[in-house]
Amino acid sequence: MALWLTMRGADPFPLVAGVDVTIGRGRKCELSVYSSLLSREHARIRWEHDRPVLFDLDSLNGCYVGVDKVLRHHLQAGDTIRLGDLLIWVIESELPPGEPEEGASDEAPVPDRRPELTPTANETQIFSRTTALHQQVFAYDELTWLSERIRRFDLAEQARDPRIEGPDLVAWREAHGDDALWRLLSLGVVSPPSGEGEVHMSAAEVAGRSRLTPRGEKLRGLLLGRRAHWNEMASLRYRVRQSALFHPLRMLARAYRPGGGLDELNPGRIAYELEAIYASTLPRDGLERELRYLLCLGVFAAEDDAGAEAWFPVRWDDELLVLAPRGRALLEGFRLEEEE
Repeated sequence: MALWLTMRGADPFPLVAGVDVTIGRGRKCELSVYSSLLSREHARIRWEHDRPVLFDLDSLNGCYVGVDKVLRHHLQAGDTIRLGDLLIWVIESELPPGEPEEGASDEAPVPDRRPELTPTANETQIFSRTTALHQQVFAYDELTWLSERIRRFDLAEQARDPRIEGPDLVAWREAHGDDALWRLLSLGVVSPPSGEGEVHMSAAEVAGRSRLTPRGEKLRGLLLGRRAHWNEMASLRYRVRQSALFHPLRMLARAYRPGGGLDELNPGRIAYELEAIYASTLPRDGLERELRYLLCLGVFAAEDDAGAEAWFPVRWDDELLVLAPRGRALLEGFRLEEEE
């Protein structure tokens, strides 16, 4: 007996032994169905030892058989697959489900071969992309990460110094030195305004321009024993939105969906892809300013042993810079978002 995939409002889809089937909203999928809750390539049915197996393709809203979320499931007749808001029934039949068998009377009723999915109190809920984005990305705890780094580099006292809240950091730098200044710059606790300044500024010039950042203010409160609440991603996304790289960064991040995630990305690759593909119309000096702005926002960060040379990089593809956790969280949000 042949197996069929059936859904309301669509013709039955045959499962042919040995032929893989990709399901999603992308036009190149063998079973292409539009739904805002489906990923472009949401799931794939492959054959193992003459048996069809359903695989989740790292989809945002997941794959369910019955009420159970699955990453891999051997399909059999009677299974009910749920992908986002789409229900698919697996039916065993010689003929396409819904057609009468040969020789049957025209008036004979056609049995309903599609079992209903009965919700239970324990049924897992399917979330919208916006909800999933908040759960997976906005859960990033910036302040805890920052405070751990500050203590690791023994900079808690320097960060508590009230002179860091002054109109500039000249007096603070004279008290604590350049190494502490570069470290707090690399962590995004202090920053030149909007990433302004020449590439080769002296430490004194940097100190005269730099200010305590919003994340630095929240960190100081935490270090001083105050309660600190901050929607880090909302603040960062708002500031990046002011950049000419906002839309190019979104396109770049989405190019890595639904593959292996953002593991391949680093500042060098980001700079190269922006210059060559996504922001190719931006002049080179303009791209440099925007990349500096991302560095000032803490999207990029210096390696632990790097100093001033990382804060003013001659090349973005050297090994002194890395994609910071907050930068990864920002791009992950762009990667998960639905297209506008």
